[in-house]
Amino acid sequence: RWYVKQAWCLPQTLALPLLPMARCMVAAAALILLGAASLVSTGAGTDPALVAKLDEMRAIFARMKKEHRQEVEEVRTQSAEHKAVLWERINALEQAQRRLDASSNDDIQYNTGNHTANAEAIGNLQSATNHTWLILCGALVMFMQAGFA
Repeated sequence: RWYVKQAWCLPQTLALPLLPMARCMVAAAALILLGAASLVSTGAGTDPALVAKLDEMRAIFARMKKEHRQEVEEVRTQSAEHKAVLWERINALEQAQRRLDASSNDDIQYNTGNHTANAEAIGNLQSATNHTWLILCGALVMFMQAGFA
């Protein structure tokens, strides 16, 4: 069980999403082969049925190993395709950001240049509003004075 949990027959440095079922199957097949090989090496493997079973297990292990390699290659090609798509998206976003930065810098410079003109216009509007309010209040005071007389 320890060998199956560790999946010792597969390199752990692969940065690919390997299928856990395939890893367990390969590890289990390797354990069976190791057990059969130990039986053969101890002399218990002289039985032709056991030798045939061992050959069958080797064939199954070779087939599973080939299927696993194909799965890994499929995952690698898919990840390469996804990586290319992501890089295209990243480049498109960077170009859009550059365009936004350029247009916002132009707007900021335009608004900063107009800052003094805007401040002067606001000052003139405030002065005109103050004068209008004083004239209106003066007229009201005149009418109030006429009402008391």
